[in-house]
Amino acid sequence: MIYLFYYLFSLLQFVFSIDEQNSSDLIINTNKTDETIQLNIIDTSGCPAFPSFNFWLKRQCPPMNDTRCMISLPCDLNIPWLLNCATADEVTSPRMRLYTAQEMLYLTKLRDKAGRPWCLLSFFFSPDCIFSSKVADSFYRIARFYPKLRVVAVDVSKGGKDMESLIAQYGIASTPVLAVWQDGLPRLRLYEDYSKLETLVNVIRLQTDLRPIARVGNDEEFNEEKECTESEPCRQEFLSRFKYLQDELGFDCTSSNNELWLISAPGESTPLETWDRLQQTTQNLSMNSKFNIPDLKVGTLDQLVGLSDDLAKLDTAAEQTTRKLVQYFSEVLEEERNKLQENLVIGNKDVHTYVTKFQWEAAKYPVKQSLKVLSEIIGKQVTQIDNDLKTKATAYNNLKNTLASIDRKAAGSLVTKDLSDIVKAENFVLGSEYLQTVCVAVPKLQIKEWESSYFTFANMVVPGSAQKIVEDQEHALYTVTLFKKVIDEYRTNCREQKFIVRDFVYDEQSLKAGKSERDKLVQEKQRLYAPLVRWLKINFGEIFSAYMHVKALRVFVESVLRYGLPVNFQAVLMEPLKNSQKRLRSELNKLYLHLDGSASGPIETFDDAPTLVSLGVHDYYPYVWFRLNIDFLEKRL
Repeated sequence: MIYLFYYLFSLLQFVFSIDEQNSSDLIINTNKTDETIQLNIIDTSGCPAFPSFNFWLKRQCPPMNDTRCMISLPCDLNIPWLLNCATADEVTSPRMRLYTAQEMLYLTKLRDKAGRPWCLLSFFFSPDCIFSSKVADSFYRIARFYPKLRVVAVDVSKGGKDMESLIAQYGIASTPVLAVWQDGLPRLRLYEDYSKLETLVNVIRLQTDLRPIARVGNDEEFNEEKECTESEPCRQEFLSRFKYLQDELGFDCTSSNNELWLISAPGESTPLETWDRLQQTTQNLSMNSKFNIPDLKVGTLDQLVGLSDDLAKLDTAAEQTTRKLVQYFSEVLEEERNKLQENLVIGNKDVHTYVTKFQWEAAKYPVKQSLKVLSEIIGKQVTQIDNDLKTKATAYNNLKNTLASIDRKAAGSLVTKDLSDIVKAENFVLGSEYLQTVCVAVPKLQIKEWESSYFTFANMVVPGSAQKIVEDQEHALYTVTLFKKVIDEYRTNCREQKFIVRDFVYDEQSLKAGKSERDKLVQEKQRLYAPLVRWLKINFGEIFSAYMHVKALRVFVESVLRYGLPVNFQAVLMEPLKNSQKRLRSELNKLYLHLDGSASGPIETFDDAPTLVSLGVHDYYPYVWFRLNIDFLEKRL
């Protein structure tokens, strides 16, 4: 659904932009394109093992000469602004450049001498990777459409210390990775199948202020005017680097968000037979993992029915607490937010690995205890973490807000900002019983008026005492010396002329105390930061583990209620492939239709099931089914 909304949004952008462009700028063929454009922030997270599903779901190959994998599942983000690239000079030659890792690192440090933003499109590839091969031709040709965009390809398989540095800094070991850089910093990852040139041309047009200089299909008119070199290879030479492993994949093997399904089906003669049958039916529609649940104490039917409702509430509470903790963790990391994923671990496992290889933690949740006791243990744990999170967040946020308030005063205009770092003692008459120096913010357009009239706003203004201290884009700051008893009159008359007398009295001790207070706040924030990050990391593992054990309890209880005794069922974690959820649902319904007691089969609409609606049931299938969403940064209503 997220992809559909984004596609519609992109299409609307295209429709409303027609009046602003010449016909030569229009790239999308709305009758033919069915591409989904997905953009992802560069992920520089830790170093999980390269899982096999990356090849199938993410269209990426493992790094050639680096056993580490710095790529974890990226965080989807629709970018609501356009990257500013159009002010840069045109590239000397509109051709793709083949750079080494050392040259790429040098590019990240380049800045325009005139201070204008410039953009770069990078392609990190491996010659042996089929997905790199599919993108290579489109990437080579893209430079011809955007002469102000540097287009650079880097061969990851070359390895070396510089490549390791790129991997460590920007998380680009897996291939292919296409990214848009602005001023040497990665801003967007282009994360889809860009084997079609028009798709790549169009996404650059939509996400930057650049416009293509030709239509797709007319780029053959560009001649290879310059002699081909090692750093600027000809098209055929560049494409000859790639080995096509296979022509086409048998099915669409991109991922379907972070939504997973937990299901259970009754064991046939053994749970293993249930697993084999499910695998055979859904192998082209989802990636399945056994979800291991131990033999727990069943209890009575009444206990199970009551526990079912309690576990549903506990499930919601555990997910909400997990979501709050992750979102707050992201806020705390601030500029290091790209390190969030490497901190979201349970023990030494990342979220996906923990879920797909779930094992019941008997030390925390003894299987000899009743289901009721287990749910109470988890409930107390969830409540404790939630309360501790609120306490720690309140203390840290109060500190941040106080510091931010001080910084806002220092960063505002001359009308509002703190003047303690601007003025000096010599700007003031100090220690006088009768005289006082005031600071006045004067609009720059009224400076001449001010200088000719400032001494007329009260009778006791010292002539010639006005001094300009500093100015910003809108105001100039002056000091004026006058008798203390006319300050209120002077302030009022200045206000009528739009001159602002600042409420500021120079006091050396107060100024030092203010600076000292900010320094103390900064030190206190630094002191609290590391322990808070450590607490969030540890307690994410605790709350997520509790959350998954609630899911396991729900599957167990619902399976016993649905399938009866003796306990004989197989629980499975399913990862639906992209665009396959409806077909997967249909196949599961066919496979387990015999489990439904009604003749009508699974309920697709609840118009005819008011009883279920009244009980709060919104999804019902012949088999036990629960949704598991592991994207805790996604905002949910």
